[in-house]
Amino acid sequence: MLAALIRLWRRSPVVVYAIVGAILAVIAFAYVPFPPGVKPLSQAFVALLLWVFASCCVTGVAWAIETVALLARWIGGKGKAPAARPLRHAGPLPELSAGKQPQVRRAVKLLSEAGIFREKLDPAMLYPGVAEREARVKPDIVFEALVEATYYHPDFDAAPYRANLVLHETQVEQPEAYLIAQIADLARLSGGALAIADIAVEQARRADTRTVDTRIAMTVNGEPVTLAYPGEDKYLSTVLHHDLATRLRALDTGQRLEWRWTDAGPWISCLADGDVERLNEAFTLKPSTPCRWEWIDCEAPIAAGAAAHSLA
Repeated sequence: MLAALIRLWRRSPVVVYAIVGAILAVIAFAYVPFPPGVKPLSQAFVALLLWVFASCCVTGVAWAIETVALLARWIGGKGKAPAARPLRHAGPLPELSAGKQPQVRRAVKLLSEAGIFREKLDPAMLYPGVAEREARVKPDIVFEALVEATYYHPDFDAAPYRANLVLHETQVEQPEAYLIAQIADLARLSGGALAIADIAVEQARRADTRTVDTRIAMTVNGEPVTLAYPGEDKYLSTVLHHDLATRLRALDTGQRLEWRWTDAGPWISCLADGDVERLNEAFTLKPSTPCRWEWIDCEAPIAAGAAAHSLA
């Protein structure tokens, strides 16, 4: 239950705020001293008010924490941008324990067999990045270590190993340029099966909210497509991902778009039918486990601004 709630929060935090608000409202409702003769309809109205009030309080607290954290970082840096990280690591490389090295090699082998890494990758290139995290070796740790491999090995080129792997960050601005880049990523991952052209994005922020009404018009394999949904200015919506993944599956090429959600967002690849199930089994990722691989076409699309609007 907790794992599912955390996973939902990563995609649409406002929905979680509403759920937590409902839980608090139920607790508060149990202590409301209704006088004799109060009708059930009146009690239901009070319960609704408690839920709205509690949800707004939870949302306010969450935003306040985020604001305080940003302010603390600003004060800590005296209002200046943090110093840029050096282009390369200086000194001895972080050493990965002998016990974890086989785990990295196994993870790279499994990811390569599934086609996420389409070029032969030397696992040793990832050892410093994995060692720096001091965390259990999981696929997302491997992906992050790949991104940082050039920091430790300046001559290393990560691009060939990311040809079938992309991260779509969720808690960042979602402007037109980023949405167009997401479309380009998904088209590239499809290996040309999704030919997308004539892209036009329109966005309009609703007054006094973080909801951004978004309309995407494009041509997919010669067919005009229009997607319209309430987005959120700093959270990823997945309406676009679900639509293109569903269209790719309908082409019956044997390839489908999949993702694996992390705190930063989903890591996305295009794999053959059955690979998601095999990867989950190989990495012992059960249905209750956060960060499982999932087929995007099987996941319900999320309009990040829809939940926020429903509470307005």
